[in-house]
Amino acid sequence: MTRDAPLVVRAEMRALPEVLDHVDARALEAGLDRGARFDVRLAVEEIVTNIIRHGYDEGAPGPVEVACASSAGALRVAIEDRARPFDPDSAPPPDLDSDWILRRVGGLGRYLAKSVVDDLTHVARDGGGNRWTFSKRVPGGTRELEGT
Repeated sequence: MTRDAPLVVRAEMRALPEVLDHVDARALEAGLDRGARFDVRLAVEEIVTNIIRHGYDEGAPGPVEVACASSAGALRVAIEDRARPFDPDSAPPPDLDSDWILRRVGGLGRYLAKSVVDDLTHVARDGGGNRWTFSKRVPGGTRELEGT
């Protein structure tokens, strides 16, 4: 298994392309196909965007750290912040039944991320902050993805 040096950025929207490029490069190195790389990018984009928009107080963005571990055909991603601890189970469930034109914007990030990766976990970090982890495997990819 190969682990990269974590990427640390300020929780600002202008940092999102750098985060996505970093994760995409790691996914490519892991041998993920185009579809799997798209899924990884989508999950990372949703999680990091939520951290940027909702995690830190406005005008006081803190750090977002993204670390990847890979082996043939598999990638594990960990995203950490020092924002207010968040309980994803306290968020209302996504509205999947309303007409999309009438539905309020937002509320689908975790649902989308969870639907495109093999597993998605969240823990509130001791001392504050949050840690999201997920893995993405392609058929025939290794199962050796312990901790990131």
